[in-house]
This record gives sequence, C-alpha cells and structure tokens, in this order.
Amino acid sequence: MEYKLKKASDYEAQGKYLHAIQIYTEIIAEAPEHTLSYIKLASLYDKMRNFNASVKLLRHYITEVSDDSEIRLYLGQMLIKYSMWDEAIDALSIFNPDEHPIHFFFLGYSYFMLKEFEIARINFLNYLEKSTSTEFHFEAYIYMAKIEIELGNFDEALKYVKNAEELFSNSWEVHLLYGIIFYSKGMHFHAVTSIEKALKLNNKEISLHEWAGKAYLQLGDYPSAEKHLSEYVSNADASSEAYTFLGLACLNTQKVKDAGSYFEMALNLDPNNQVALDGKKKCKT
Repeated sequence: MEYKLKKASDYEAQGKYLHAIQIYTEIIAEAPEHTLSYIKLASLYDKMRNFNASVKLLRHYITEVSDDSEIRLYLGQMLIKYSMWDEAIDALSIFNPDEHPIHFFFLGYSYFMLKEFEIARINFLNYLEKSTSTEFHFEAYIYMAKIEIELGNFDEALKYVKNAEELFSNSWEVHLLYGIIFYSKGMHFHAVTSIEKALKLNNKEISLHEWAGKAYLQLGDYPSAEKHLSEYVSNADASSEAYTFLGLACLNTQKVKDAGSYFEMALNLDPNNQVALDGKKKCKT
C-alpha cells in the first residue's frame, strides 16, 4: 500500500496525472476505507480543475463507505474554496463539537460570507473557546472584529482587533481595521494614522486607498483625499460612494470639471445619490 501511494505521488509530481489516478483508484478498490487515498485523489482532481469529480468522490466516501470526520472536513474546505457556502455549511454542521473544533472556524467563515453575521459570530466564538490549537486564532479575531463592525459594535470590534494584534502586530489588516473603527467613531486623525501604517505594510492593497481617501476627506486634507481616491477608482470596481467622495475632493481643490465627471459616474451607478446630485449642481454654479 505504501509503495503504491509513493508511486502515485511520484507520478503526480511528474505531471503524469492519469497514471496517478489509476493507482489511487486501484488502492481505493482494494481498500475502500483508505481515507488518505480518497483525499489524495480528490486533491488531484482539484489540481486538474475537475471540481465535480473531487466533490463526488468525497461525498461517495461519506455516504457509501464511512462518515469519516476527516473526509467531511476536507469536503467542507473544498466547497469553501469554490464559494459554495450553503453546501459547505451542510457538510460541516454534522460534527462532534469536541472532535474537530476547527470546523467551527470554517462554519463561521461560511456564514460570514453569506452575511449571516450573528450565526458567524457564534461559530467563531465556539472555535476560540474549544480549540486547543492557536493556528487560526488570528484569523478568527480578525473576522470577529469585522462582524462587530458590520453590526455597529465598534468597542467590541476594537477588543478583537487588539487580540489579533497581540498575535501578529505587523498585519496590514489589523491596522486597517483600527482605521475603520476609528473612522466609524469619528476619530479621523487616528483613522489616518492607522491606515497609513497599513499602507506602509502593504501599499498594493487597493481598499486601503479608499479608506485613506475617506479619512483624509473628513480631515479636510483634500489633495491627499484626491490622491488616494484616484488610486482606488483607477484600480477597483468602485462604488457610487467612492466616486462621490472623489468628486468632493476635486471640488474642494478647484478641479470643477473633474469633480463634475466623478459626480456623473457616481450617478450612473446610483441615480438617487443625493450627495452626488448636490455636488453636480455646485459644479454648474
């Protein structure tokens, strides 16, 4: 068995996928409960971008061979990889809570992506309480902070960001979340300070420029706001709000023509954007 597994792995490493599939299939036929062969074959199907074959294989094992928790967990992760949130939740919901606490993390993530923040919060808290490993604690604290921000609980969000910072202080996302919390609390100077720290750690993350622009706009630093918001709308699928903020920045630096164009873009996305409508009128006076 070990020899066959090694041979299949060697074929896989050489790019001889069909040979590897043949051997994995032989092992499964000889030993139907050999979970590692299922996982390796499912992984190979995924590598070949044959997602349906991968999921079908894992589901076959769970329903026809044994409801093995390792296979179920792997299936859940596979479904998450392809943004199949409801299916992932179905796969991950049948677990002994003490057997694999990590499943709470993946459940929390799936519910978060579905914007079911209250249920996501429960699962992340269960993960943090029951997990003896800290492998995903940083990510769990980050998502808990995001959840509390979405729910408007900024003091709670701040608590979780601090927990995350204790584990990884040089994370750009930690400093961005500080910035979002400070911005939401009206502490715009602190927001700028945090977001600039994030930009020093990762100036390629385009969302940082949006938040920097918004914070600078609130401080009345219109050239800086224009700089960051221009960077953002040039490289992202920008919202009506983002174009509106850029229009306001340009209007306050006397770039009336540019401001009018940005307000027009904002209104193309949201014809009822009152701030953009008012800004467009100011450009004509």
